[in-house]
Amino acid sequence: MLLTAVVAYPDLSVSYRCAIRDRSEGGARLKLPDGLLLPHRFWMIDVASGVAFEAEAVWRRYPEVGVTLTGGLDLKSQTLVGPERRLHALWVEAAPRR
Repeated sequence: MLLTAVVAYPDLSVSYRCAIRDRSEGGARLKLPDGLLLPHRFWMIDVASGVAFEAEAVWRRYPEVGVTLTGGLDLKSQTLVGPERRLHALWVEAAPRR
């Protein structure tokens, strides 16, 4: 089963959806859309769980990229401020409608 993620550049100026191929507690294998680049460090939002992680690329075999994941910001929280609110908005845009 493929899961959806949102990749967001550190300054949140660029974001796009991608697929999570594999996921472990500390990392993931992402499949990027054709032609899109990925910075070394970025935010990865796991759309299904509503959690944003700080991510770092550790290997690249385009279109797949292996990343480490740290942190874990719960985007379902109602008390988010600043850049966290923008991450929340990106998650809401990508989450399936109920």
